[in-house]
Amino acid sequence: TVRAASHAELLRGVRERPLTLPSLVVYGGKDTDVPPETTRAMIEGTLHPSAVHEVCIPSGGHKVPPLSPEDAAKCREFLRRVRAGCSL
Repeated sequence: TVRAASHAELLRGVRERPLTLPSLVVYGGKDTDVPPETTRAMIEGTLHPSAVHEVCIPSGGHKVPPLSPEDAAKCREFLRRVRAGCSL
């Protein structure tokens, strides 16, 4: 589900035709505004199974989280591979 009614049509469309573009999903493992299971359901419902994607789950809440050195390296590597046009 989506909390913002203005996004409902967009979400419905992407569920009908899941995204195939490379996607880096970063969300807080302790988010209470949008629980992690809601984000996981969104990923499963909007990204095509063949889509290249990477998921990074820092321990923070609903904000741009400070990344650990390991998480930051994971994000940089994903972006490097996508920029190079390589499949993951």
